[in-house]
Amino acid sequence: MFDNINRVIRGNSMVRRKIYSVLLVLLLLFILCSCYRDNEGVIQTADEYAKAVIALDPDGIAACMYNDSNVEEAFAEYNQIIKDSPDTKDVYDFIADSMTYDIDTQSVRVLSNGETASCNITFTMVDYEGIYNTAGNKDEYIDVLYNCDSDKTTSITVSVKFVFQDGKWLINDRTCKNLDKVYRFVEVIDDYALFSEALSLSEYKDAIKEVFDPDQAELFYTYDKEWEVIGFLRYDYSDFTNTDIYIFKYDSSDAADEFFAKSIAESEYDLSDEKIFCDEDEGIVLFNDYNDCKYGGCYLKSDTMIYALVYEGDEAEKELIDEFLTTIDCPTPKEYFQ
Repeated sequence: MFDNINRVIRGNSMVRRKIYSVLLVLLLLFILCSCYRDNEGVIQTADEYAKAVIALDPDGIAACMYNDSNVEEAFAEYNQIIKDSPDTKDVYDFIADSMTYDIDTQSVRVLSNGETASCNITFTMVDYEGIYNTAGNKDEYIDVLYNCDSDKTTSITVSVKFVFQDGKWLINDRTCKNLDKVYRFVEVIDDYALFSEALSLSEYKDAIKEVFDPDQAELFYTYDKEWEVIGFLRYDYSDFTNTDIYIFKYDSSDAADEFFAKSIAESEYDLSDEKIFCDEDEGIVLFNDYNDCKYGGCYLKSDTMIYALVYEGDEAEKELIDEFLTTIDCPTPKEYFQ
């Protein structure tokens, strides 16, 4: 009798083990299918997002975002830079057109809560910075850029975060930091000295003649091994100088940068004085009734240093300085001193 009971017990144990094994396999399959489904969802959103990024498509990007409130603002900034630099629009377009992307599927991670995930996307484009470092002028840069070998590329890898919302994986990048990394070329190109709006010496000379009365001015030109300069002195009737304008043209923007930085460092300007405004990064020093500098400023534009100062004079003199600065696309002191 006991043998029969033992056989029944052993048989039931084997059945239970088989049932547990089947349940375990089903559980593992469910987990694997869930992970696969989640990974595929992340990859699908990443692909849609990357396509919109290289197409510079703000609507497509916003559609992939969990919070898209800053996408429009970010693109407004990019577009304003491009609008302000029409001569370089073709360069921006070429770099954008050269972009490709690759999603690292091995980097996809879905966290255990099933609500957040991440993956890496690498964007590749023409090596606009490396090419710039070897270019001597704007035309040469554009020519090399447009005709460079396909291996002259640079890559940017961004780690993209996701959240699961309304049955879909969405990008979680509220501050658009990923866009700023990929679209960094917009600001970089805008800062390149080769694309500065600095004028030629003859164009500066024409601007001086356009604004000031040649009959009351002395305009001269001189050359030094380090720079060329146009000097302009406007006199009042007692032969005291009212207005000085000097345009220094250097061999390179680096030489002009060095001179500007040196002139600031060696000056005796009291930068804490509210009558002077200095922004070395922007390349401007402005004066408003500061010591002998009654009005005007010093400006760095690409390979050019500009001094436009009124030492003595009335509002009419200041208005002429403002008109000249506006003509050569430099900020006027009155924009900063209210």
